[in-house]
Amino acid sequence: MINCIYGLAKFKRKNVKKKILLISNMYPSEKYPHYGVFVENTVNVLKSAGFKLHIISIKKVDNKLNKLFKYILFYTKSILYILFGNYEIIYAHYASHTAFPVLIGNFFKRKKVIVNVHGNDVIPETGEDIKYLKLTSKLLTRSDGIICPSEYFKMYLIKNYNIDPLKLVVYPSGGVNTKLFTKMSKSLAREKIGVDLNYDYIGYISRIEKNKGWDIFLKACKEIINTYKNIKIIVVGDGSQIDEYNRLVDELNIRNYIIKYELLSQEKIMYVYNALNVFVFPSNRKSESLGLVGLEAMACQALVVVSDKYGPSSYSIDLENSFIFESGNEKSLYKSISKALDYKGEEIGVNARRTAELYNHENTDSILVNYFKEFIS
Repeated sequence: MINCIYGLAKFKRKNVKKKILLISNMYPSEKYPHYGVFVENTVNVLKSAGFKLHIISIKKVDNKLNKLFKYILFYTKSILYILFGNYEIIYAHYASHTAFPVLIGNFFKRKKVIVNVHGNDVIPETGEDIKYLKLTSKLLTRSDGIICPSEYFKMYLIKNYNIDPLKLVVYPSGGVNTKLFTKMSKSLAREKIGVDLNYDYIGYISRIEKNKGWDIFLKACKEIINTYKNIKIIVVGDGSQIDEYNRLVDELNIRNYIIKYELLSQEKIMYVYNALNVFVFPSNRKSESLGLVGLEAMACQALVVVSDKYGPSSYSIDLENSFIFESGNEKSLYKSISKALDYKGEEIGVNARRTAELYNHENTDSILVNYFKEFIS
């Protein structure tokens, strides 16, 4: 606490004018480089455009006591900087967990507030999420602007939070780096990640969490293994349901077919996309706001199998740029994976790349930059 106040006093003595105060309970670290990477993406975009930012954030910790201390410091620091810092805009990421300090600070010293929503901060999935709904609603109502990652989310906010459409802008979470995520030969990609060149690979890259669809993915893959020869499965991810995942893998007796990674760098993930015959994005999560992994795979011209609901449905067209299955239905998923495995053309992959280029960060950065320019005096 003393260090927090000292730092703020030192900041004011220097009389450095920071235009934007960014507050987020998620931000990447060396240990967890993908945790809140979409927040870091927005920071980089705004800095590149010449905006000055000061960042107050929490990086992921495993210890509950340490996490509690981090949140106390995060809230205290956020309120103090809102009250005493010289900013024109408060930019809050993840509405549910930033609402408290922003509402408190802004009650005493009114500043422009832009909120960036992401997922279960506005579409609750658990009892824990529901606890924050009133605070979230107040923050969204009192904000000057709201950034949402997809048209699906925009319509949800209008319908369920009665938000004025003029306050909303759609910006796809930093977009896709189509220079990094691009097509390369399957053989080279497989050499890069050290897998056998003689198999067909089906992949899942996502958290092992409730409603992410990892369970129906495994069940559908079991049927694929029974139907096709030389099949291997690549799974990249970890999460709170990892024990359930392991039990289902053993129950289905498919562990020998799975190559499992917990975390990979963006470059290695690019190799995985290119090594695959089929990439599956089976999320049945109502709060799935966009699904950047689907777009990253499309940028690599992978054959993508995606569900017909929520965020991914905003960019997927069946048999044109992807293969769509009925959300939550493992039999439908099996059929769509089969279609993708049997597909011999190139048109769907080419169309997928064109779709991803629409979300290229170089094409979407201006949306964020121009939106902030509207609020800077």
